[in-house]
Amino acid sequence: MSCSFAKDREAGLRLVSALSRFWRVRGNYSDGSRWLSLLLSGPIPSVLPQIRAKALSLQGEIDSWMAISGYELAAEGLSVAQEIGDKHGEAYAQYVMGLSVLEHEQLNLARSHLSKSLILYQEFEDKLGQAQVLSAFGRVDDEAYLQSGRAQLEEGLALFRELGGLYGIHECLIRLGQLDIRQGALETARDWLEEGMALGWSLATRGIVYDIIQLGDLAFWQGSYETARAYYDESWLWLRKPAKSGATPGSLSA
Repeated sequence: MSCSFAKDREAGLRLVSALSRFWRVRGNYSDGSRWLSLLLSGPIPSVLPQIRAKALSLQGEIDSWMAISGYELAAEGLSVAQEIGDKHGEAYAQYVMGLSVLEHEQLNLARSHLSKSLILYQEFEDKLGQAQVLSAFGRVDDEAYLQSGRAQLEEGLALFRELGGLYGIHECLIRLGQLDIRQGALETARDWLEEGMALGWSLATRGIVYDIIQLGDLAFWQGSYETARAYYDESWLWLRKPAKSGATPGSLSA
């Protein structure tokens, strides 16, 4: 990466963009944010505006994964995209802006940005973009306790399944499980969570720890307090020492 940074910032930004999903799954968020900061700090003329717009929004998205507001970075990315008529860049920036304010529970503003993003993705029939926005939209409505969240999550899940987007499938399944727990549909919640957990382990995502917690919550609401405690204890162990790729927690087979 240092070679790209020293000789070709644009190539470095392309490489970081390609690695972003890997960092998302593995939890190496700070690496991505650090490299983007370094690469974006160079001379602006040395990078195509379209690449710069995407990189700014990407850094905003990565920062939002770390519970840091990426709103201003994405807003800058939006401005660059609008100046050059880059509709894909505009759609992505609106999506990231929605995510950023969602993390801080500004639900109306999040819904506004996500709506603009979804409209753009629908215009140029970008199914992956639509799936990502619908997944986030479902989270907005889930937090606001609105039934429409289920429909949006299920629509996003269907698109991710069609596209083979495994991480997106995992995320939608877990969110649907969370939504069912909130609404008292505990049996269907287990179905969503168990499918999501199985996929999460195959992806070796660090987020599996929080999936275990969801199963603990499910067991708690079912009145299985010892099982719930076992899941919570296991999640604590995995937080302290992340699981290796391909490993499965003992309690999940119980």
